[in-house]
Amino acid sequence: MKAILFCIALFLGTNAHASGTKDNFGKLVDKKATSFGSPITLKKAIPLKEAVSAKKAGQLLVTAKVGKVCESKGCWMSLESTDKSVRVTFKDYKFFVPMSLVGKKVLVQGVLSPYKMSIKEAKHYASDAGKDPSKIKKAVLEYRMVATGVKTL
Repeated sequence: MKAILFCIALFLGTNAHASGTKDNFGKLVDKKATSFGSPITLKKAIPLKEAVSAKKAGQLLVTAKVGKVCESKGCWMSLESTDKSVRVTFKDYKFFVPMSLVGKKVLVQGVLSPYKMSIKEAKHYASDAGKDPSKIKKAVLEYRMVATGVKTL
């Protein structure tokens, strides 16, 4: 009888698992989640293109479409809706986003600022994005945002 109970407990224990997948560092990434990081606290969102054209800086809530997500672990994403590149990283590396966000419209709360990326750094990011790093020949000017929260719309 004890052997049967042990087998049942073993079977149930091996079939129980969380509804998500683990990234490269073992953190659980829930692919069904609609928000990541801290809750969005700002009330008024502006389109990313407007924020970049007006050269707004500081804490903002922007709306944009996700263009790319880091293929390695989801540690950065790029936002579309502007002719300038806007790379988003996540404050204190505390959260990541899934690849399934590509093409989706999101709200992103964080600090936006201009940034001149070195050739070495640009090559690293090109490699992360699955592009040919040897095509990078000069420094790249872009806007960056350090996000505290991301929410899908």
